Amino acid sequence: MKGIRQKGFNYERYIAEKFSKPFNMEFRRIPLSGGWDKEYISGDIMCMEDKNFPFSIECKRNEAIDFMPIFKNFEKSAIFSFWKQCEEDAKVCKKENNIPLLVFAKNYTPDFVMFKEKICLGNFVISGNEFSRKIWIREGNYEIVLLDEFLPLLQQLYCKYREEISKGKGK
Repeated sequence: MKGIRQKGFNYERYIAEKFSKPFNMEFRRIPLSGGWDKEYISGDIMCMEDKNFPFSIECKRNEAIDFMPIFKNFEKSAIFSFWKQCEEDAKVCKKENNIPLLVFAKNYTPDFVMFKEKICLGNFVISGNEFSRKIWIREGNYEIVLLDEFLPLLQQLYCKYREEISKGKGK
């Protein structure tokens, strides 16, 4: 069990570093693997420089992740069960905007991110239609895309949103 937990901790640190680069802010894994007070902090990693960072980032590196069940019965897939946990954690948190993002991979695969069909912050939106590569999946109201392709768009959305907030127009 200790090896599995360490693998999870390492993946959380790795994803925190991946978020830190495009945002030019420090992200860290949440101590106690998300066991802090979920009313104020949710997910597995947090932005150290913006306590109101509007995303709850759940990280899963698990060999049970398989894309085939998505096409057979999405709601019984491991990915969907991880998503439900991500979504519940985000709902419990009392931050005004707390949009769930599930970042996941298994060994020897790239990192993916799952989110609701559209991410809306203020007057700005990201949807699956904005991704150029063919590696993305739309299932019902959910999108799954490559994390490396997603992060620059998320960073742009966040910057526009923060600019809107600083001008007093956003919520």
